[in-house]
Amino acid sequence: MSSKPSLRIGNVSGATGDNPHAMVRMATSGHVDIITGDWLSEMNIAWNAIVKRDFPELGYEAGFLTQLEESIDAIVSNKIKVITNAGALNTVALTEKVRELCDSRGYNNIVVASILGDDVSDFVTSTQGKGTGKLMHLDYEDVFLEDWELEPYCGAAYIGAAGIRKALDEGADIVICGRVTDASPVIGVS
Repeated sequence: MSSKPSLRIGNVSGATGDNPHAMVRMATSGHVDIITGDWLSEMNIAWNAIVKRDFPELGYEAGFLTQLEESIDAIVSNKIKVITNAGALNTVALTEKVRELCDSRGYNNIVVASILGDDVSDFVTSTQGKGTGKLMHLDYEDVFLEDWELEPYCGAAYIGAAGIRKALDEGADIVICGRVTDASPVIGVS
């Protein structure tokens, strides 16, 4: 028998375009301890790279922020933790927006953490990255990044749950990630 208390985890998103009010519904009537949300796909990452190129302050999933604005009062009053990968290619900017939201509502005690390390865009688009020959195609072991005919525009590496676990252990209430493995938000709380 486990000595850990049970946790109720509710997921509010599997992709961009899911119910735009799922978070507030979960926060007000889901009886959950933790809300997770997966806003990213390969398409979203590419789209966010284009948006970030034109608007460097963006590049994250704005739908998450909209849902959090609608539900932050219930999340705080119900002491619900939130973990998301909505940081996409600008986790730092989204984290700042979330902190601003919390401060504007008087929730200065809410700890917002960022999990970084997934955005490898600078590396794969640089001469240094192309010249290493170490980045191989996942489906073709004999094809390397420097051999590709197309120029890479962005790059994201899947990272795991260790950063999420550490952030929660250190008191984070809201954890903003970029590209983590799909199961990482749930694994990170266990």
